[in-house]
Amino acid sequence: MVGFSGYMSYQQQPGYLSYQQEYDVPDEEDDTCEMQLPSPLELAELDPPMPWVTADRRIFNPAIHVGTPLEKLVDEYPSMLVVLLNTFRYTRYLLVPERNAIHMVLHAEAQPRDMVQGYLQACILRKCLKTGVVLSPDNLPELRIVLHDTLLASENLTPPFMRALARQGWQTGKIVVEAHRRRARW
Repeated sequence: MVGFSGYMSYQQQPGYLSYQQEYDVPDEEDDTCEMQLPSPLELAELDPPMPWVTADRRIFNPAIHVGTPLEKLVDEYPSMLVVLLNTFRYTRYLLVPERNAIHMVLHAEAQPRDMVQGYLQACILRKCLKTGVVLSPDNLPELRIVLHDTLLASENLTPPFMRALARQGWQTGKIVVEAHRRRARW
């Protein structure tokens, strides 16, 4: 067993990628993010936005779903709910990975920054799943470690990403990420 920030885990397999380290953002990287972000006007010219990307299932697999009812996701796995609540205790969202999807459950008091951070974490988690990491309720220690690693990475990425969006003209005060507003309380 190896200690990891207060967590105990199994020795990681060769090739394990620490998403916390991979996504460390030096202060001078703020401008790099800005150069790659389209402004709202640039993106509006494309209809639908980036069709070659959005149609490619290889890129957006597993899908990220926002607003799935929490009880539907953890009904059969009460111990997983405990892990999720402990891992995300200081956030206003939960991420629940499944084989073919990543579900983001927003807290009733989630703010735009929480939505962006949750979505960034879901994208990092998607990349992790594409490397072959299997997360399941049967292996809660591994699930906890990967969720914690990706959470730390998204916490590092969110502030410079939000600043870059604002500098490119995006209104970050109101963000809509769910078709139907479904929120949870915990």
